[in-house]
Amino acid sequence: MDLSSRLSSLRNIDSSSDTLPSYSNPNDRNIIKSLLVKGKSLIGKEKHRTFDLPQSNKEHFPSHPIDKKTIPPEFISPGVPLVRVTHKKKVNKSFRIDFDNGLLVWDSKASSSIKISKIKQIRQQHQAWNYIEELQVPRSLTKFWISIIYIPAKKHKHNNIKTLHLIAGSEESYSLVVETLTNMVAFNDTLRKTQDLMMVADYCWNNISSNGVVTLEGISGLINHYDMCTESDYIKSLFDTVNPTDCALTFDQFKTFISLLQERKEVTQLFYYLTSHESNQNQNNITLPTFTIFLRDIQEETMSDKEILTCFTSLAIANAQIPLSEFTKFFLSDYLQPIKNIQSEEDLTRPLNEYFISSSHNTYLLGRQIVGISSVEGYVKALQKGCRCIEIDIWDGSITTNLEEISPPLHDETNDSMRPVVKHGRSFTSAVDLKQVLKTIKKNAFIRSSLPLILSLEIHCNLENQLTVKRLILETFGTALVKEPIMGNESFLPSPLELMHRVLIKVKKTKTVSKSGAANNTSTSLSSSFGTSVSGLSEDETKNSSKLPIKKISKEKIHPELSFLGIYLSGIKFRNFSLPESKSFNHVFSFSESKLKRFMKEETKIIALLKHNKRYLMRAYPARFRYSSTNFNPLPFWEIGVPMVATNWQTFDLGQQLNEALFDQPFNSPLQGYVLKPSNLRNITITSNKKVDLLKNQAYCKLINVNVQVITARQLSLSNFKKQPINPFVEFEIHGCNLSCKDQGKILRTKTVQNNGFNPSWDENFNVSFKTNQNNLNFIRLLVKNDTGSSTYDGNDDNENNNNNNNDSNDNSELISSWCARLAYVKNGYRYLRLVDAQGEESLCATLFVKFDITEERIITD
Repeated sequence: MDLSSRLSSLRNIDSSSDTLPSYSNPNDRNIIKSLLVKGKSLIGKEKHRTFDLPQSNKEHFPSHPIDKKTIPPEFISPGVPLVRVTHKKKVNKSFRIDFDNGLLVWDSKASSSIKISKIKQIRQQHQAWNYIEELQVPRSLTKFWISIIYIPAKKHKHNNIKTLHLIAGSEESYSLVVETLTNMVAFNDTLRKTQDLMMVADYCWNNISSNGVVTLEGISGLINHYDMCTESDYIKSLFDTVNPTDCALTFDQFKTFISLLQERKEVTQLFYYLTSHESNQNQNNITLPTFTIFLRDIQEETMSDKEILTCFTSLAIANAQIPLSEFTKFFLSDYLQPIKNIQSEEDLTRPLNEYFISSSHNTYLLGRQIVGISSVEGYVKALQKGCRCIEIDIWDGSITTNLEEISPPLHDETNDSMRPVVKHGRSFTSAVDLKQVLKTIKKNAFIRSSLPLILSLEIHCNLENQLTVKRLILETFGTALVKEPIMGNESFLPSPLELMHRVLIKVKKTKTVSKSGAANNTSTSLSSSFGTSVSGLSEDETKNSSKLPIKKISKEKIHPELSFLGIYLSGIKFRNFSLPESKSFNHVFSFSESKLKRFMKEETKIIALLKHNKRYLMRAYPARFRYSSTNFNPLPFWEIGVPMVATNWQTFDLGQQLNEALFDQPFNSPLQGYVLKPSNLRNITITSNKKVDLLKNQAYCKLINVNVQVITARQLSLSNFKKQPINPFVEFEIHGCNLSCKDQGKILRTKTVQNNGFNPSWDENFNVSFKTNQNNLNFIRLLVKNDTGSSTYDGNDDNENNNNNNNDSNDNSELISSWCARLAYVKNGYRYLRLVDAQGEESLCATLFVKFDITEERIITD
């Protein structure tokens, strides 16, 4: 029976009965009946609701200044005097709120402003300790210190995180600035999350009304403030619909206007399609049987009868039916998110080498490799996104500042001129104090994920500072640091589950010269190396290790005491896969992308790589020539089982999008950053002549059919905040290894919708079929772009592009936002995709409404 017939058969079902569609699990019948009885009594009683939907609760909104009328007038004009602090100078500026454009402004230059919707954090006093120490601020000024972390309005892919450091002149001005900005940022976040349109109307009214009415000009200002790129003619038509005879709207009319503006026509159409099959008395609402068919047949959700009933009860009103308003809220909730919760089914008991591990290269950099800025914010961002292997390049250096009145300083380093610092060596990048980096890492290590964190150390400092590095690591991470084998003598790596909330060190192995003159490995064998391990030192010896005499080390850069920290990740230089050192269970090889690509040109070396990565750890990182911090395509390296493929997280190009998509999980998942490799890469097939069966590893075994219906988008805006018309179109791409078809990297695109960034509609289908292997390393990418050219697209251009950039397929276009996902994670059915901008930051309200229909067929091979 097809879907339409199935829905039609519901006409004769009593919506008040306990009947679910006939294919319900018989084993759940008793549960369903009991829940229906309980559920009827709960309907309409919000306090009993168990389903997490946006609620109409004013407590979700800030109670302090958030609108134009309640913001302190001096913060709007002439502004609040504050001291701006940089590494080079401190200067007095007047800071003011440009409410109509949503900006914090301190100068007449265009660059001297921050979009309030792009403020990520406001840190005050001790919360900004790292910047206070870095800039050597006098203690007397710290109580009025404010650090604003924000994303700049630039038209490029580099996700530069910037900071604005301020010192208020008094407690009054300090409180005024912190409270006002904090609540404005909170309201922007609330506006994005809430679906209570009437409450939004209530708050917006305070910003634009005058004498109890609002004009078309006032509404246009509101649209501009929230970056709703909407055609002026469309706004005027809605305005005239609400009040065709007057030039101003009352509050009730304004609420009607907001309701029309925010109407989701695509959801409304689906709602009426579903209710058209209800009996006459139910045609304005959705009953339980229809809701069940919707979830199982259209959305293909794998839900039990009990779960469906709980969900229905949370949405239904007094007559045990779901109205359009609740159905719309349900669609916009996180419950119908497009990504499966794979981690809930993930096996975390396998050795570390059997996982792909989310990894970052030069984590401290915010921009380019040669002249970029080093900052702890790089670590904050990576860790808060679930990265589990971060890189720390440590050099001898100092942190300089030209600030006046810097005594007494707030740090206590004894050798300030040549202390350990984190930077990109032999370049013009800035440096940041290692102590600040480690404290920042500790604070953010397990906020996003509970799984083990790996610190990949690149040591370039002198031996004395290496002991300082060791001391700082021990003092910072304490018992969380793995200082000895967790299970005694071992011959294989522990699992992520065994290392939850633990910190691992990856550091190069060194050799010392014994009294007999023989060279001894200090990190390869755990059973022999831990006679003088870190855990063997007393507490006093650990604290005073930097004061111990430094023994002469023969032509080795890494001090043994630091090298001992590499318990499970001992870095060694690659010489040959057949050597004994290449078979020590805790060794790690690190290869640049260039070297790995050369290896992958030879079948014998591909075999060696596959066999090695089945049992041991390996790390791949970008080549030196990527001066602008671009990324390689990580797919070929995942296909040979490389566990740690490190990318430049500051650049949100194709490579980084694929990387984030592999590890993407619902935000409440505490298991971010580890993905079990496909069984094909963990259980390598060995033939009779002891060679890897590459044919089995690469053979096509699946036919994947992908159909994506791109329906509409919502509230698109340009990342550089230009107030200009948006002419959006959508591009569709498939990426993967060992794809059988010409569709690899192929770009398909919709027509261009002229001058409508608010609610453009396409209703076009993309269809791709391809054969692939069993690794399931295939990805879908949707790009929403602005057509800046004069010509429109007729839908017949089969333009292909395999470049890593976001914006190369059309010379007359610029990227607005994007969405990328691993194909195996995508749910079928109608989905709202929350889009990210060109810098990888989630857009305030931008969404793309699509319908996925992804199927796969097994291919029988000889």
